[in-house]
Formats: sequence, structure tokens, C-alpha cells
Amino acid sequence: MSLTVPRQNTIYNIFLFNSGPNDLYQWFEELPYTSGFATSMGTGKVSIHRQDFDGQTGEERVWGGEAVPEIGGYPGVFDQINQALQPSWASFAYGHYERGGGRYTYGFGNSFSWPYWSSEYSTTINTNYFHTVPEQIAVGLGAIFEKAMGWGSLENSNCHLKIQTNGVLHDAGKDVWAFMFVRAAKAKNV
Repeated sequence: MSLTVPRQNTIYNIFLFNSGPNDLYQWFEELPYTSGFATSMGTGKVSIHRQDFDGQTGEERVWGGEAVPEIGGYPGVFDQINQALQPSWASFAYGHYERGGGRYTYGFGNSFSWPYWSSEYSTTINTNYFHTVPEQIAVGLGAIFEKAMGWGSLENSNCHLKIQTNGVLHDAGKDVWAFMFVRAAKAKNV
């Protein structure tokens, strides 16, 4: 692609996407709530806390805080998301998930017998369906994505298959995360 631009006195707001597998951007644009980024997310700074339900427990590293050898040394869910929301080249962040406070919970649980569940105030992964750390990270990324989109849980959702590979956000998945925050006027440049 080539682009001719003025040489001076010009400000650009351009977002260039990485190529997405499986028609990622078409899928994203066709989602029923792509304009409905959860308004409760406010300014793009989202406070969350850890809570397991129904007697299920799992490894904390699924959610972040340390490198996970099973996925090539990448971190868990929220560290990957935060890295996507503040790229290494940027002096700003599109958004940020802050663990340790807030009314939104994340963790492991029965998920109403579904593989995972995102509701108004919580996101859970059912370890009866996902046994390995890479699987749990993969579906955790998808569940938090749904939460950020303002969905409840979609029983047949496949977003976790679209945005990551083996528990690692691929480049197009990172772009979709950032784009979701860019599209929300309240969530820019936190």
C-alpha cells in the first residue's frame, strides 16, 4: 500500500491492522455488540479482583503475574491484554486492567455448567472443561473479551478461537483488543 501525505502541519490518527486469521476483522465487525463496548468500563481503566466460585480452583498464573513456560514464556490473560492495550511503541495506553480491586471478579467456577461464563460482574472458567494452562488462558482471553464487549455469555461463542493461538494473543488479536478500546470514546489515552 502506498499513501501520499502532506509534508507539514498534519496530524494523523491511523490504526493499521495486522492480518487476521479466519477473517478476524470481518467477524469482529459482524458481532452484534461491536458498538456496545461496555459503558460500565468507564474511562478504560478497569478494576478487577480474583475470586473462585463453586469450590473450583486453578493456577493464578493463568490470569497473569508470571511467565508461563507452557505457552513459550508469555504471561497470562490480563498481562497479555494490558500489553496489547499499551504497545511497546506507544507512550499512552488504550486501556488497562488493574488487579486487586473493583467490583468485577474473575476466576474459576462452575460457570452455570458452561465451559466459561461472563456476566455483568464476573467471569469464570470451568476447569471441568479446560484442563491445561494453555487452554485456560485461551478461553480466559475470550471470556474477558466478551465481558469488555458488554456481552453476557454466548453459549456458542468462538471468540477465544479467533484472537489467540495456544493461549497467546496473536498480532491480529492484539489489534482487535486495542481497536475495541479505540472505538470507545471514553476509553482513549488513559
